[in-house]
Amino acid sequence: MTNQKKPHAEITRHYLLGDSAHKHGQLEEAREHYVAALRLDPEHADALHSLGSIDATLGEFDDAERLVRKAIAINPMQAGFLNTLGNILRARKQYTEAASVYQQALQIQPGLAVAHNSLGMVFKEQANHEQAIECYFKALELDPENAAVYNNLGRVLNNRRKFDEAADAFLRALTIRPRFAEVHNNLGHVYRAQNKLDEAEDCFRNAINCDAELVGAYHNLGTIMMMKSRPLEAADAFSTAVRLNPGDLASRLNEGISLHTAGKLQAAVAAYQAVLKRNPGNSEAWLALGLVFNELRQPGEARDALEKAITYDPENPRPYAELAALHEDLDELEEGMAVAMKGLAINPRDPGINLEIAKFERRDGDIAKAIERLEKFDLSAFDHRLGQQFSYELGLQKDRAGEFEQAFELFETANRHGRMNERLQQVDAQRFLKKIDDLHGFFEREDVAAWPTAEPVDPADTPVFFFGFPRSGTALTDLLLDGHPMIRTLGEKPTINAVEMAIAGDQPGYPEILKRLESGELEKLRQIYFAEVDKHVERGGEAIIVDKLPIRTVHAGLIRRLFPDSKMVFSARHPCDVCLSCFMQQFNSNDAFANFFSLEDTVNLYDKVMRLWQTYVGRLDLNVHMLRYEDLVGDPEREARNLTRFLGIAWRPEVLALNENAKQRGRLASNSYHQVTGPIYQRAVDRWLSYAGKFEPFMAILEPHIHYFGYKVA
Repeated sequence: MTNQKKPHAEITRHYLLGDSAHKHGQLEEAREHYVAALRLDPEHADALHSLGSIDATLGEFDDAERLVRKAIAINPMQAGFLNTLGNILRARKQYTEAASVYQQALQIQPGLAVAHNSLGMVFKEQANHEQAIECYFKALELDPENAAVYNNLGRVLNNRRKFDEAADAFLRALTIRPRFAEVHNNLGHVYRAQNKLDEAEDCFRNAINCDAELVGAYHNLGTIMMMKSRPLEAADAFSTAVRLNPGDLASRLNEGISLHTAGKLQAAVAAYQAVLKRNPGNSEAWLALGLVFNELRQPGEARDALEKAITYDPENPRPYAELAALHEDLDELEEGMAVAMKGLAINPRDPGINLEIAKFERRDGDIAKAIERLEKFDLSAFDHRLGQQFSYELGLQKDRAGEFEQAFELFETANRHGRMNERLQQVDAQRFLKKIDDLHGFFEREDVAAWPTAEPVDPADTPVFFFGFPRSGTALTDLLLDGHPMIRTLGEKPTINAVEMAIAGDQPGYPEILKRLESGELEKLRQIYFAEVDKHVERGGEAIIVDKLPIRTVHAGLIRRLFPDSKMVFSARHPCDVCLSCFMQQFNSNDAFANFFSLEDTVNLYDKVMRLWQTYVGRLDLNVHMLRYEDLVGDPEREARNLTRFLGIAWRPEVLALNENAKQRGRLASNSYHQVTGPIYQRAVDRWLSYAGKFEPFMAILEPHIHYFGYKVA
């Protein structure tokens, strides 16, 4: 008797030790005890079932199913065994067989709440939501304190778009189990669907607080941050999801999109390329990479990426539209139209494709056809990006058609969309205005003649600086100069910005520090300037560097301090035409250009910049050549000859070959690219007269500048 009892006691001991370890998540220890019990009794059904449960937890479903079926063969009336087998079959997506097994379990034990819950999960996977809900309610009737069942019920109700009922189920689950991370995450989904973004954000953060490794919660938080126009916070959330699960390509792609939206272009490139390294056929990543390369002014790389996007998803019209837009930007009109027509064949109602075709039609002179094409669409249905693009383009077409009131309304609409750009959260229009006011006040009160005298700078190391105001004709002049073999142009690069950043942190700050700078300090700042120049153009020989950026007019005082003998070219245009053109354009977001979303703000910025410029002219000994846009388009050769004479270089007729110059140079970093690469035209001269009524409230501000630059009010 003693020898017969000892094996039984030993079997029970091993099984109970395994069961305890199993409940505490110590799976390997539990496995050892279950195996030990089975060595003593190979027919121990509970040990077979528990060992199969461990294999199922580890995803070893073949072994799990074999063990559990053996346990059922030994004890076919154990409903719990059948429920486990159903779970294994459900995990293997064998839903019909799983449902049958759960129903067998319930025939044996109708009050088994877990089997009702499991059967409901099968019905959910089969999209049989009504039966799933019925099962969950039965499970809750039997076990009303089961948070997991409330969670499952909430998920089905959410899928049925019964959001209030789903939220109630999730909240009941959290009442029972407050730190149920998955439920916080699921409740966040409900609130997001109801556009309750603050509540959704709180839920996803609560989920992370409960489980710091819940990857999906970070992804969902990133999505909410993007919806709330907080792209950098979104990027952080997506980045954490990727850190926790490097194979989460959806989060990596969204990280790139967030960084791109925030203007962190190189970081976005790295994220997109990381996706493509793991999945070279990801068309979304190729499309996104093409967009960011386009913004980085790398047209070759952009074209390659967009063509890859088309290759991997040839039925998606979006990459065709973006590639067509790139061709249009590069003045490759035939190629662009061919690409756009391929996209149109895929979806004739795609707004992006029709927008690009309308641009080609406008540039071909068929304004009526372009207007008819775009007016088929409801602009109010578009997101802000597409709404802005559509409104600007249709506004240009209405302007060309002489429908000026409608054109102006469309530009206002475009600018309202533009104000919603996520990147504006990182810029501050008032900050730029304050900078101008600070510079103006400083140079008005300072005795510049009393400042420490700077040592002369070698003329070979003295660039020519070219500014004015955006849309004042600087791009056209820049392209003319670029055709001269003795000139190397810097197209709108952040050269002086690097110097400004270097002195901004020093006491007493910029601009006050300018009056204290000695020769040695100025030389160091010039080295910073040229380090930035060298990133963009090769210096050396007798070539003249022309550094052009229209809005850099505000820094003429700093430039004069760095390069006292530098030549400056100032491009003027009728103030009303300049302001109108800025109001009509879609600019990249920065502190200065954030002032162009209304005509009033545009006029205000123009007034501040020009009054500062007039202070510079009056108080500094500037060597300036004034160039008027109207004169340039009226007689480009005469004005170009005058300019080369001022620069001290011989006249070369090739400066007038604008198309050839543009091809040699590549894409320009300017909103005026199309105007300056085509034939010179004069339709933009006095365009403001067609909108004269819109300027009436601002003429008192603009008239002094109109007279200063030698224009007439009308």
